[in-house]
Amino acid sequence: MSKKYDTQLENINFEVKRGQTIFITGSKGSGKSNLIKAILGDMTLVGGSMAVIPLYTSMPIFYASQDIFIQQGTIRSNITFGYKFDENLYNTVLKAVELEFDISTWEKADLRVVSDNGLSLSGGQRVRIEMARAVYAYLVFHKVNKEYNNSKCSFLMCLDASFHGLDPYVSKNIFNSLFNAKNGMLVKEDLSVVLTSSKQILDTCTKAYNPEQFKNETIYNIKNKKLTYLCTMHEFIKNKLDQLVDHKYLTTSRSVPCPLNSLTNDMISMCTAGTNDKTTRPEVIKQLYNDSFINYVKEQFGNSRFNPYYVFMKPALFSFTIYILLTVAVNILDYVKFVLSTNLSDYITKCINDFKKGNIVELDEIKDHSNSALKLFCSKNKETD
Repeated sequence: MSKKYDTQLENINFEVKRGQTIFITGSKGSGKSNLIKAILGDMTLVGGSMAVIPLYTSMPIFYASQDIFIQQGTIRSNITFGYKFDENLYNTVLKAVELEFDISTWEKADLRVVSDNGLSLSGGQRVRIEMARAVYAYLVFHKVNKEYNNSKCSFLMCLDASFHGLDPYVSKNIFNSLFNAKNGMLVKEDLSVVLTSSKQILDTCTKAYNPEQFKNETIYNIKNKKLTYLCTMHEFIKNKLDQLVDHKYLTTSRSVPCPLNSLTNDMISMCTAGTNDKTTRPEVIKQLYNDSFINYVKEQFGNSRFNPYYVFMKPALFSFTIYILLTVAVNILDYVKFVLSTNLSDYITKCINDFKKGNIVELDEIKDHSNSALKLFCSKNKETD
């Protein structure tokens, strides 16, 4: 209801079954986002009845809002959002939502820090990060549900205009990655999806595709606050809307009651990160990347030790060795010359002092000693030259 106590949605009658995807179309302002808010429990029910299983079982509802929420932090922290970091799932999600190339062009990749609301990002990047957050969170819970709970739990995902603001090529690729019948990331038995979109955007996402490539899910349309059946996905792709606009459709009641299964606290703890501390979380992430690099090195180089200093020095190792040997040899020769010249100088000084004291000094002996020292000194100089 609005502030004037006017109802925002009327005569809403539809059912989303386990493993089913529902598409909600409608013009801008028709009430698509209000329907999502009603499913999330953010609107007041004034008449009739509504049962949203995750609200009763305290299970998470994976939600990508039309109002993009990005908090200050790294790109990765905005996608994982406190859930357990699984590198394989994370990379799969980046590829599915076409963020892989964008991240590869950034200097710090997904460790790039953004401000609140991600003002430094483009509109399309912000939309895809919002979508990646919802998809990644589901895949983490889906993995635990499958491995430890035999897929007994049912999950719900709400994507509110998640393909608006994307260029046609990107939106087609993402839609195919998420919803193709063969291996779509959101085509799972334990997941129900409600996606709101305009007819034009939905047509862009499915254009040029074979109808059999997607499951024949139901498409509804909201107009004048009322939800009516539009057509099936296959009929929509085949452009047969003119025959189906006035068709009335009411869902039948379930013949089998839906089980209210939920994950245990231990299973939920497996989905969340080990710590949310801002100082230790980056260290854990860096350690994961270091371990990944070490595994890559072992695979590529076997048991040989990958020493970057050795690889850097190897091409110049011979020249560097020769340079070291020549430097040592020159230093030794300089030392020898210094010793010889010092000895000759000391000898001549001694002879001068003896002569001053009146002692007899043999001049020929001094000449011979000097000549022999100078010859040795000159030979050392020639060797050095």
